[in-house]
Amino acid sequence: MSEFVRTSPGRNPDDRDAHGVDLVVDDTRPAVRMLIRGVLPHTLEQGGRVWAATAEAHDGAGGPPIAVYRPQT
Repeated sequence: MSEFVRTSPGRNPDDRDAHGVDLVVDDTRPAVRMLIRGVLPHTLEQGGRVWAATAEAHDGAGGPPIAVYRPQT
């Protein structure tokens, strides 16, 4: 599996997978990459902002793709 997707058994068997997410403000600055446990939400809050899922994704290096979120407008 990719280093950004892992299984964490033992804590909650119904919520095992962590998925990589990139928070992208613009394409000229590096994204903030984080792990989200369970199903990826349509929006999430981080750093006092609301981020919305896009149809974009990065290669997950052998695992599921890394989801891209951008600031919600």
